[in-house]
Order: sequence, then structure tokens, then C-alpha cells
Amino acid sequence: MRQVVDPTGNRFERRKQRTRALLRQAAIDIMLERGYDAVTVQDIVNRADVGRGTFYIHFKDKEDLLWSVIDEQLNDLHRQIQQIALDRPFEERVYFIWLLNFQYVADNRRLIHMALGPKGHGPLAYRVYFRMAGMMLTDLPSFAPRMPFKLPFEFMANYLIGAQMQITVWWLDHMDDYSAQDIARMFYQMTTGRAPDFSTSL
Repeated sequence: MRQVVDPTGNRFERRKQRTRALLRQAAIDIMLERGYDAVTVQDIVNRADVGRGTFYIHFKDKEDLLWSVIDEQLNDLHRQIQQIALDRPFEERVYFIWLLNFQYVADNRRLIHMALGPKGHGPLAYRVYFRMAGMMLTDLPSFAPRMPFKLPFEFMANYLIGAQMQITVWWLDHMDDYSAQDIARMFYQMTTGRAPDFSTSL
């Protein structure tokens, strides 16, 4: 029987994506079990049951692999933020952006703790910080006409993301005491000087 060749190359691309997904899932599973520093590339390929050379076709190292997972999630988070109804009052939009950010942390608690917690990986934490600051810097100009003050966007992005990440690190150890909605409400109050006076549910 003559072999049918896929002229679009989709079969190869699907195989590539399956292998990447397999490696990523294996890495996340084993890192959550042992912690980031305790896991080697060899551990990951053993768990995924693929060759070591296959790993390096897809990723530079384990940090590159874990970053690919987090970066994809942050891209999805950014899309959700941009979809917040533009017809909401300015104050509500600000609050719900923080709520989405903190809900993401709650939904990915163990992964975020591994990256940003006390035993996290410093270079990875910096990548998360600069990625999120970049996201905010992209969005801030759309808020400019409604802002009650005028400050450099880079200053505001770095100030707010720095505060958010520090609160996140603290909250990781207090999630049984405060929900994402609690943290978003308190963060809103700290950054605006007033408690939200609108419905705080998405």
C-alpha cells in the first residue's frame, strides 16, 4: 500500500506539539513533587519516556521549559484582562483586572509557589515580573484619559506589578485565610485609597 504523504506537514507539527506537551506535563508533575531545584533534565525525560536529545530539540533547559508553561498562561491571562467589558466604569475595570490576576494565582497555586515562593528560582521570578510589567505597560495607555493623575507609565507598571508580586508571595502562605476576591479588594483599597463600592464578583 502506498504511503500517503501529508503535503501540509501537519502530521509533523502535531507530533512536535504532542512531544512538547508530554515534556511539559512530565516536568510540571515531577517539579511539583520534588521542587524546581531537585529536578534535572534527565528526571524529566525519564518521566516523559523520551530521549534526552528530544528534550533539547524543544527546550534549552528546564527553566526554558517551565517558562514556556507560565508564559502561555500569562498570555491567556492577558487576553482575559483585555476582554473585561470596556463599558464598565473605570474603577470597576481596575478592580477586576486585579481580581483576574489574583484568581490566576489561586488557580495555579502550586506552580506559582514553585516559581515565586521562598524556594523558587530567581531568574524565573524575574522573567515573570518583567513579563507582567510589560503586559501592564501595554494596557496603561488605554486607561490614561480616565486617570486622576499623570505619572510615567513605566513607573506605574513597575510599582504596581512589584507590589502585586510581593503580595502574591505573602499570600501563597495565607491562602486559607484570604480568597482571591479578598486580596483583590484589599489591593484595590491600598492602591486607590478607598474600598470598592460596587459589586466585586465577576
